[in-house]
This record gives sequence, structure tokens and C-alpha cells, in this order.
Amino acid sequence: MLNESPSTSAPMPPPPQRQYRTRPRIMMSSHVLRRRSPTPDRLLNSNAKSSVYNRIDEAIQLDVRSILNLMEAEEIYKSNYHYFTAIQEHITPYHREEAIDWIYDISREERCDGDVLPLAVSIMDRFLSFQNIFKHDVQMLAGVCLFIASKLKAPHPMNASKISYYSEDTCKIADILSWELMVITTLDWETEAPTAFDFYDQLIARLPIVSTLRDNFQETVHRMQKNHKLASLFPSMQCAIALSYVADTACSDILLASSTKSLLAAIFQLQSGLVESYYGMVKRCLSGERVYSLPENINTTLFAPTSQNVSMAPFAPFAPPSSSETLTPPPPMVMVEAAVAATPLTPLNDSGFSSDVSSPESAGKRKSRFSDDDVTPPKMCRLK
Repeated sequence: MLNESPSTSAPMPPPPQRQYRTRPRIMMSSHVLRRRSPTPDRLLNSNAKSSVYNRIDEAIQLDVRSILNLMEAEEIYKSNYHYFTAIQEHITPYHREEAIDWIYDISREERCDGDVLPLAVSIMDRFLSFQNIFKHDVQMLAGVCLFIASKLKAPHPMNASKISYYSEDTCKIADILSWELMVITTLDWETEAPTAFDFYDQLIARLPIVSTLRDNFQETVHRMQKNHKLASLFPSMQCAIALSYVADTACSDILLASSTKSLLAAIFQLQSGLVESYYGMVKRCLSGERVYSLPENINTTLFAPTSQNVSMAPFAPFAPPSSSETLTPPPPMVMVEAAVAATPLTPLNDSGFSSDVSSPESAGKRKSRFSDDDVTPPKMCRLK
């Protein structure tokens, strides 16, 4: 009877099977696909985001001492506006504008941060305030300055091979590295100067709605670097001019424009008439036209006429001379040599500098750094 009881005769149901997942996996029919965790090099070198913006720290960015420190630093790192007449003998603002246009295209192609290009232009102008270079070295100098600025500001800096690639191998990698050493030693390793974006971040901390004008502000500041006069202004002045111009032209919100101008007047203590006087130059820089023109050569002939009465009219058929006229022989050609005591210090195959004191070729001769215990930056003599 015990065997016939319903409680014992019915088979016991099997216990429920519990499936434990030890690792994340995806079941597809009979195949098991396991997710692979990304490797550290993939996480560190991912280009998903070009940069990461920090949050506003009220204890730092809202303190007035941060702006005062930036204003003191911009006075120290300001370039000499008159270096085209006092230092440079071979280049003009036209050659500088061509170089700035070239690195501007590179920065847009590489999607560099906004403050990379202004810092590169600042390094370039400061170097030209000390050292005289030739025309064919302007492109090399501009590429090297962009290379240095990218190392300082960009989260993914460019390498020397990219600069050489964009120059169509005109700038060799070895020359780029030599010029990099030359530039940073000329500037005494003080390369990170304030830019207009440093002051712009201070304004955003005080008026966050100004961040909506960042794209137009960045384009205006970049285009302003073509004009030598605008680029030689203090970065705080560049920030005020660019932001005021964007607020007047590209901003449709009247309240935002008035709030921006009020903030600029309170922070930088600038009159609106002074800032608006630069609008014409800014508009020309944004128009895409050339700011400077190539200077024309006044005298392109090799030998000038010795007499003032010589006619420059084209030759015409003339009658043969009579017997009473005498023909005077032309003066003999004399080769004139320069009266110098010795040959110039700069060889023909040098990098373009007018002295061998601080040329890239002589940089390695003055101090060789092959020892492991030498960690001090190499110093070089500056031209007085």
C-alpha cells in the first residue's frame, strides 16, 4: 500500500538547473563569442576624443589672481613688433603670412586644439625677434614652431614625420629636430606663453553662456594671426578684440552681446572705441584676401646706366657715322670684389642663419650630451 500511495508513486520532479555566468558572453546557436577587453594601448591611444575639458574650479578660475598672473606672463613673453626692421633682413610680412597660412591648414587637417596655432605663432614671432633667417627657412621655422606647440598643448601631438609629409619632404626630419633644438634654446626653454584661449577660459568661468561663441571665436583668433600687427598684441587684447567682433557680427542674441561687452570692459578695462578700431583689420583677415603683398623690386637690372642722359627707348635703324665723327671705345669691364678680411662665418650649406654661434650645425659641436647623468637642458650663446 505504501508503494501505491500517490505521494510516493509519482516521480520526483528534477531540481531546476541554475545557470551561472562567470564571464560575459553572447550565445549564438552552438558558438560562444566572448568579449575581449580592450588592451591598455588601445585605451590610451584612442582618438575618439581630441581633448577633454576640465570642470570649472571656482577656487582657481574665479580668483582674480589667475587673470593677474596671466597678464604678467603675457608681458614677459611678448614679441618685438619691430623685428622686421630691426632684426630681419631677408623676410617680409608677406613671407610670414604665407607660413602662417600653411600651418593654419595643417592644424585644421590634424584637428588640433584651438590654442595650438596661436602658441605656434607666438613662438615663431619671439624667435624672429632674436634671430635673423633667410627666406627659404620660413617654412621650416613655421613647421617646427607648430611641432613644439603641438607637444605642449595637444593631447595627441604631431611628430616630425608629419611636418615633413605636409612640406612634401622639403623639411627633412633631421633638420626639423635640429631646428627644434635651435628654437627652444634661443628662447631659453620658455616656450609655453599665454594665448587668447587662456583668457577666454577665464571669461567662460564668469559668464558660461559665452561658451556658445567658441567656434566663431576660434576661427577669428586663428585668422587674426596672419596680420603681424594683430598677432603682436597682448593675448588679452586679442581675446577682447575677437570676442567683441564675434558678439557684434555673429551673435544674434542682443542680450548675450551686451553681456559679453560688459564683461570685457570689467575684466580688461578696455574702451569699446579702442576695440572697435581693430574691426577693419579683423574683417580683412576673415575675408580670405591677402593681408600683405609681395614688395616689388625697384631695380631689377644687373647693371645700371652710368649716364643720366641715356635714352631707354628701343633701338632703331640709324645711318652710318661720317668721316668727321670719331667713335669712342667703351670702358673696360672691371670685376669688383668685396673688400672683406675673411669669408663669412655662415657656409653655403648652412641652415640659413646669419651666424655660426647658434646655428643647428654648430649646436652639436658646442655641447655633446651622450652621458646618462647629464639631465640639464643644453644652453647656447644668444646673439647680442
